[in-house]
Amino acid sequence: MTNMRVTEGCGEHVPAQELVERYQARARQAISLEEKKTWLLQVADLQGGELNEASAAKATYELILDLDPFDSKVHESLHQLQNSHEAEVEADAESEENEIEMLEQLLQRPALRPTAARLLEPAYRQHQEFGKLVSVLESYLEDERDPIARLKIFREIMQIHAEELNQPPIAFLAACRAFRENPSDEPLRLELERQALASNSAEELAMVYEEAWQNTEAPEDGIFLVRRLAWLKENHLDEKTGAIALWHRVLAGNPADEQALLALERLNREREDWPELVEILELRIVQVRDLSERVEMLTELRDLYQNQIGDSDLAFGAAARAFRESPVESSLREYLEQLALEHGKVEALLGVFLDVAEDQEGNELGSFLQNEIDRIRAYCQDESQELSPEAPIEIPEEPASMAGLLCEADCDPSDAGGVAVLEKLLARRAPGHDVVLTLIPVCRKLGQVDKVIPFVESSLGKTKEREARRQLLLELINIYEQDLEQKPQAFATACRAFEENIGDEQIMTALERLARETGSLEDLAAVYQEALQASDDRQQPDLDLLRNLARLYDNDLQQPEQASKLWNRLLYCQPQDPEALMAMERLYRQGGNFTELVAVMRRMVKGEQNPERKKDLNYELATVLEEQLGLFKEAIEAYLDILADDPEDLTAAKLLNRLCNSSGNYDALLQRGSQSLQ
Repeated sequence: MTNMRVTEGCGEHVPAQELVERYQARARQAISLEEKKTWLLQVADLQGGELNEASAAKATYELILDLDPFDSKVHESLHQLQNSHEAEVEADAESEENEIEMLEQLLQRPALRPTAARLLEPAYRQHQEFGKLVSVLESYLEDERDPIARLKIFREIMQIHAEELNQPPIAFLAACRAFRENPSDEPLRLELERQALASNSAEELAMVYEEAWQNTEAPEDGIFLVRRLAWLKENHLDEKTGAIALWHRVLAGNPADEQALLALERLNREREDWPELVEILELRIVQVRDLSERVEMLTELRDLYQNQIGDSDLAFGAAARAFRESPVESSLREYLEQLALEHGKVEALLGVFLDVAEDQEGNELGSFLQNEIDRIRAYCQDESQELSPEAPIEIPEEPASMAGLLCEADCDPSDAGGVAVLEKLLARRAPGHDVVLTLIPVCRKLGQVDKVIPFVESSLGKTKEREARRQLLLELINIYEQDLEQKPQAFATACRAFEENIGDEQIMTALERLARETGSLEDLAAVYQEALQASDDRQQPDLDLLRNLARLYDNDLQQPEQASKLWNRLLYCQPQDPEALMAMERLYRQGGNFTELVAVMRRMVKGEQNPERKKDLNYELATVLEEQLGLFKEAIEAYLDILADDPEDLTAAKLLNRLCNSSGNYDALLQRGSQSLQ
């Protein structure tokens, strides 16, 4: 139908839309009601006729009725327009239904199935025919080979069964199929567990995990599946014995695995399996750094050996270890003496006291223990004497603050000679970390901060509590870097601090700054590698550490091969990490690895939320597929994805037509035509 009309009184050909605008302007200028209605009726005639804009014509008729509600001709015209529009809608619906039936028949023909499925998919989505949509998605799976694309299809099938069709068991089965193909995908595993619990399929999930465990080739994946299977048996299947066996399998690969040790401790407490519990506690205690926690665990071991297992030798050994850890606690010493008397182990007690007294030589505790040793020796010669003293000697506590030390030393901190007095006093007392931290600013004020370094190192040798050690090491870094301007020594100290506090942001910032300032980036990489290996040994890779090491090799050391391995490891743990994807895209481009580049770009397209950026990525993807790899079909799909999001993109349409004609892929043109019609 032409979109032109000849105006009255001249031979000028004017587009219908322009005539509408002219008539609308004249209607606005009209003074009388009849003149206004005349122009508006011509507008409605053009809109309902040549322009085929039924909704616009309806609005114009309704405007006329607002001016003259009793105009019967306008009412009749409006009624005819509505009937005509409804008939067109019904005809379109019938035509669409016939087209869908025809495409459903073509869906049964293998050669035409891909094209028919892609044409049916939007229709099923529009009409919310989710059962049929699932069949289309299943047909995609038969032809799709790309793992990322297959996982995307599986996810949608799961979502439809779970949310639209209310079929949790079927959704779980779809999740199982996806998991068998992607056993290392963490988000998918979480979804699998959620679907299993929602459909009461915990036993079936255990079977899936056992199957995946038997088939896995990567040791780290196998151990991870054992962990999840143990969790499942303990918390959802009430199979505590099976869970214990699985946690022991984890320990067989890593005897220091904290998660396994804690789980076994908990399970054996519930079962009151005392021999197994003490074995686990003995393994755990070597990893505990906090002094009070370690003493508490040794005390529990002592009681378990004494009361539950009935082994006096082991009970005495645990009590002796607790006393060695904290000899100032009189309760530990008294219990140790009691066990020695009850079980005839006085000579063993003497040996313990001799060892501890040697470590405490020169202070009050050492003197006190020497008195105890003399009593024990006298008792061994004559058992009629008392072993324990009537009144234990009070061990003076260390002064709580620098003020207490200065008061005892009777010196002025502003006097440099006072430091010498403090040195003697502190050397005799073996000060704790709090006293040393208070001493540092005093020595700094006197310009003799180097004299405090031996006290810091001495305190580090005796301090077990993590936060206290962290404070001391940070102060030591500051002394070497700021006060003494010895940055290599500051870097070495920062390495020590990092090894004890992996992941501490303040320490990592200082470590990386000092590495750059001292030209020690290779050493920094080695430190990070060692820490990362330790986290791998615990089956819990530190992702922040992995990211920092990847940046180091990528940006500072310019080692693209090593950087690629690390970025890929990060993507294994976080498949849609934006920084890792961008880094891998750049590295693959630089190395000319276009096959790997395509896989990364597809991931980027999948995770991109910005429509314009997504379009740019699809353009880049299509270019690489066509020009670098000669994969015309995949390039065509990239252009179709652009047009699916933006049907008006003329550039994509032209490139698609060119590529389809040059490659002879007319099915894609058919699909594009169907999209345009819809």
